[in-house]
Amino acid sequence: MGTIAGGIAGALLGRQIGGGTGQDLATVAGAAGGAYAGRQIEKKVSTHKAWVVAVQFPDGSRAEHEYSQDPGLRVGDLVRKTDQGFVRPAP
Repeated sequence: MGTIAGGIAGALLGRQIGGGTGQDLATVAGAAGGAYAGRQIEKKVSTHKAWVVAVQFPDGSRAEHEYSQDPGLRVGDLVRKTDQGFVRPAP
């Protein structure tokens, strides 16, 4: 979306410069520059969804782990720590 919006804005601005072939070149250059700038801005503002699980252990220490998908854990669940985060202990 940023690439498209930037390209359109750049083309419109480039169209305001010069006349004839120079105007056409400025339009193309403005579209390319605007598309590049729009893409760079979009990359900076892109967000991602994350689930952060915070655990307090019986000794009072705390730990957190971020997941890219819902880990399926709820407040009060009994968990154990692994290299991949927190999991429910086997029954």
